[in-house]
Amino acid sequence: MALDDTRRAAIEAYLGVGAGYAMNDLEYLYWADLLANGVHVPVANLASDIHAATLKTTPALVDEVFITDSADSFAGKKTTIAGVQAAIKGSPSTLYVATDTYANIVANYPAAGLPARTQAWASDLRCAVRVNDAQTLWRPVPHVLEFGSSDMYLGFGGLTYTWSRAASGIITITAAAHGLLADYNGATVHLTQGVLSTGTPNMTTGWNFTNFTYVDANTFTVQSTDLSAGTGTLGSNTAETFFPTLQTMPAGLMQRGDAVAAVNFGMARFKSNANNKTILDYYGSVLAGSTVVTTNTSWQSVSSTVIVQDSPTTYRATSRATVSTMLDTTFKRSFTLAVGTDWYLQSPYRMQFNFHS
Repeated sequence: MALDDTRRAAIEAYLGVGAGYAMNDLEYLYWADLLANGVHVPVANLASDIHAATLKTTPALVDEVFITDSADSFAGKKTTIAGVQAAIKGSPSTLYVATDTYANIVANYPAAGLPARTQAWASDLRCAVRVNDAQTLWRPVPHVLEFGSSDMYLGFGGLTYTWSRAASGIITITAAAHGLLADYNGATVHLTQGVLSTGTPNMTTGWNFTNFTYVDANTFTVQSTDLSAGTGTLGSNTAETFFPTLQTMPAGLMQRGDAVAAVNFGMARFKSNANNKTILDYYGSVLAGSTVVTTNTSWQSVSSTVIVQDSPTTYRATSRATVSTMLDTTFKRSFTLAVGTDWYLQSPYRMQFNFHS
C-alpha cells in the first residue's frame, strides 16, 4: 500500500522520526511500534494538548500531574500535587505553599500531608505560619504577634446634655464642664439616642460618630453620617458597652502553652471623680480581667490581663482561681459608667500573642 504525503507525515510524527525512510519500512516501524507499545500520543501533540487545556490557577493537593519515572526507564506515570510537595521534603530550601487566611490554609493544605517547616503567609494574622515538627498543626513562625488599633475611642455618658446637628452632619454637643481635652481630637465617639426636638432623623446609638473636636470647656463637635439639621437631647448610657476594637484568633490557632499578654492594651483617660468607671476584658466570651477607676487626671494603664492557653478550648487568666472554658476565640473590652454624666477614653493599643510553636 502506497503512502500519501498526509499519512507519511502523520506516521513520522507518531514515531518521532525524520524523513527519509522508505514507505514499506515506515509502515513496518509503525505497526511494530503499535504492537509492542500500544497507542501513544506523539510528543508534539501532547505539548499542544497541555497548552490548550483549561488553566487551574491554584491546584489542590489531590490534583494529578504527569511525570516520567527515572526509576523505571522514564516510563510515563502520574502523581499528585501532594506527592510533588512530599518529594521536596529533603530539599534544603523551605517549601512555600500559599498566601491566604489562616483558616483557608488549614483547610486547603492539611499539615499532615506536608513536610515539617513548610511555610505559608496568613494574611489575617499578618505573619508567616509553618507546619510544626510533628506535622500536626500550622503555627505562627514568630513567637510574638502584635495586634492593635491606631484609633482612640470615647464612650460618653450623655445624661442631660443636648445636641444640634447642621446639614453638613457636624453635631455640636453642649455638656457643661465636660472635662474633655483637645488631646482627644480625632477620637471615634459613642453617643446614646435621646429625645428628638426638631428635624429628622433622631441621633442613633453607637460608635457612629467620628472626629471628636474640642471647642471649649462646655462644647465639642463630632461628625455624623446624617446630613440634615436637627436638635435634641442625648440619652444616658450606664450600660456595659463594648469597644469596636477586638481581636479574633482563628479557630485552632491557640494551643496549650500559648499566652495572650494584654499588658499593652492601651492607656485610658476618664472623667476624674469618685464615680466608678469599670473596665472589663473578655477572652473566649469569659471575663478575664477587670479594673475600676475613679479619681485621676493622668493617663492610666488599665487591666494588665495575662492569659495562658491550657488547651485549645480552655485557658488560665490572672486573678481567676479556676480554668476557664472558651466559647469563642475573641478578645474584647467593655466599659460601664456608674453615672451618665461621665466618660471614658481608650487610647490606641497593642496586644501581644505569644506562641510556643
